[in-house]
Amino acid sequence: MATRASEWGLLDRGTFEYTAYLDAVRNRTATPNGIVGLRVMWGTLDEILGELRGHDDDRSDVAVLEAALGRLRFVHLYRHDVVGQAISLYRAEQTDYWHSTQPQEPKQAAAYDFREISERVDSLRNDHAAWREWFRSEDITQLSVSYEELDAEPVRTAAQVLEHLGLPTAVHTMSAPSRKLADETTRQWRERFVNESGAS
Repeated sequence: MATRASEWGLLDRGTFEYTAYLDAVRNRTATPNGIVGLRVMWGTLDEILGELRGHDDDRSDVAVLEAALGRLRFVHLYRHDVVGQAISLYRAEQTDYWHSTQPQEPKQAAAYDFREISERVDSLRNDHAAWREWFRSEDITQLSVSYEELDAEPVRTAAQVLEHLGLPTAVHTMSAPSRKLADETTRQWRERFVNESGAS
């Protein structure tokens, strides 16, 4: 975030105003119809709310977010195969290669580590449960989409998201150029992890 704030000229003595950063995000990333998409991980939600919420502010989390960002719609992307997700996460953290549209190749090969993967499995499961509880406590009607659905039918899933946002669903104009990064190494790591832990 600080890197992007620096690129946008928002840094002042090494810091930046959070609201100014959000304004820049909206101005620089909004599509022509005014839509801005933000990807928020569970681990950063408290940080965002902490930056936006004032002292003695008893508003709901959603009220705080909408005051800063405008009307919100939530799409919860999750993965049934948490072990596979943990393996993908750990490999990406080691290689700095997160998606197939990145121009550079992985910086280095990844090394299998049962403990590291197991920690990420636990963390991801906790995050998934926390999101579900947060949606419930904030009385949010989110669209829940599984990674497996998105991978199998990306255009149909994108149409569901557009419908949830109240936008036209012109599926004939959509394409899905990215590809899965899972490969034979992923399969071998998953098989090894399952054998060592009894996970599924």
